[in-house]
Amino acid sequence: MLELAEATDVWRVLPAEVAGTLRLEADASVTEMAEAIQAEVAEYSQPLDAAYAGALTRAVRHAVDTFIDRVADPDTPMTAIVTEFRGLGFAAAREGQSLEPLQAAMRLSARVGWRRQHVHVYPQTVRYRLRQVEDLFGDQLRDPGRRFELEIALRARHMLRRPGS
Repeated sequence: MLELAEATDVWRVLPAEVAGTLRLEADASVTEMAEAIQAEVAEYSQPLDAAYAGALTRAVRHAVDTFIDRVADPDTPMTAIVTEFRGLGFAAAREGQSLEPLQAAMRLSARVGWRRQHVHVYPQTVRYRLRQVEDLFGDQLRDPGRRFELEIALRARHMLRRPGS
């Protein structure tokens, strides 16, 4: 398990200058992350009222800004973002909802952010490819258990294809 000291050291490896580049992309990243959450996490896919959609976008924005601040300065406190996401989790639990949709939204946002920074694929291309995947797998993608199975199968296939594996 990663110890807290080691987790902090991870941030120190990243060049602080990267934060400037990330800030330039922040608005587009937040928009893309919020759209992806609404498109791909079933619990967020129904039309959201303006207040809830705003809260979703603010939470994503806060997470992105905190991430960038942490890249710029590894000693940036994480208290506010941790408090915000704990609050979201407690609210879901109070209403008898599973935390899985919130966790899925967080994982999806991370993947979208990584893809934006490393893959440089246009969102339209991703949406087109997602539609192709939906055509292939249909309703199976709506089932979290089946999605997990598909993801494991794809990761295993990728590992088997790597040189030296």
